[in-house]
Formats: sequence, C-alpha cells, structure tokens
Amino acid sequence: MAREYDHLFKLLIIGDSGVGKSSLLLRFSDNTFSVIVVYDVSSGESFANVKRWLHEIDQNCDVVNRILVGNKDDDPDRKVVLTQDAQRFAEQMGIQLFETILSKMPNRILDLVLHKFWLSKKSRK
Repeated sequence: MAREYDHLFKLLIIGDSGVGKSSLLLRFSDNTFSVIVVYDVSSGESFANVKRWLHEIDQNCDVVNRILVGNKDDDPDRKVVLTQDAQRFAEQMGIQLFETILSKMPNRILDLVLHKFWLSKKSRK
C-alpha cells in the first residue's frame, strides 16, 4: 500500500560532534534533498568548519537545499560566533541562517526552520 504525503523531504544533518545535530533529526520526502549544517555558536572552530562541510556538500551532492543552524545560543557570555558574522557568511553562501537553543525547544525551532525552508522552496518554483 503506497503512502500519500503532501510534502516529503530527505534531510542530511552534518556538523562537528556535539553541536546538536541529533536534536534536528527528522525525515521528510518529496524527491527533494536538504542538508542542515549545524555549528555551535560558542565554538569558533565548529563555525570555521562550516565552510569545509559546505564544500563537501558541493563536491558530493547534486543540487540540494542547504540550511545553516547556529546551536547553543543560550549563553551570551559563551557566544563567540556573532550573529552578524554568521549572517554575512550565510548570505555570501546563499543559504538561510537560524540560531537556536535546540536543547530547550527542539520541536518549535525545528518546525520554524522547516516551515521557512518550505516557504522559500515554494517561492522559488
């Protein structure tokens, strides 16, 4: 029996260890493939590695939708990746940026990210 869906997405979530990828785990379909790249806003190293992850995506994937998520945005004293720097980088790369605290509200943030992603995908058609 075939399942019927309004929208199906496939997601590949990549990023350094401990940045919160598991909190974003969700499966969709519709013959589209999306990649959520996660970095830790309190780790300059994990943000610096985002460029490498995006390069890996470009080298190994067909055209995919990409989303950048800065996680662990709950302690301003520990934040080293400034929002304006991450936003500038995201704009240069042509991707959307979201900052969040996945451990405190994973479902709400994930819904927001995926909803905005779906709207941007729909507007490109």
